[in-house]
Amino acid sequence: MSHWTGTCGSPLYHEILRRSAEQNEGEQKGKITPFINPENLKTLYLEMLSEVGCKIMLYTFAEDAICEGDTVLGACVINKSGRTQIYAKTVIDATGDGDIATASGAEFVLGRETDNKMQPVTMMFKVGGVDYSRAVFLESFESTYQTPQGELQALASQHISHPAGHIRKL
Repeated sequence: MSHWTGTCGSPLYHEILRRSAEQNEGEQKGKITPFINPENLKTLYLEMLSEVGCKIMLYTFAEDAICEGDTVLGACVINKSGRTQIYAKTVIDATGDGDIATASGAEFVLGRETDNKMQPVTMMFKVGGVDYSRAVFLESFESTYQTPQGELQALASQHISHPAGHIRKL
């Protein structure tokens, strides 16, 4: 992600915002901003997981579910150390693709229930060398900005095919 959006009453969300602000560099230190430094955030997430006692296994992939009847007891994972079985009181499938749930035989619907269509991937990128004294920072996806060539969002819609014709300048 490139920036924080929306509102949420979650204590965890507010803890992440507060601690992210503490890590901000330069003039923004201690100030909650809508912008995300992805490298700092990755480190913060790893620190927070470590603080609550999580054993972190990077570059590890879920290979199979360990089941007894209809109960998921754990997962078989694979990494450079080889295959490992991990048992847990509670198994949360955070694979992004439902790999453990699928391997356990859980029912699922691929995509939208009505037609199985799925959201396309999103391409996020950052641009270096920006002249911040001249840059325009929009507040939200819905923000508009008039340029000499026309309104920014209208220009995006005209020149970038749907559904990608949406611009966020950070």
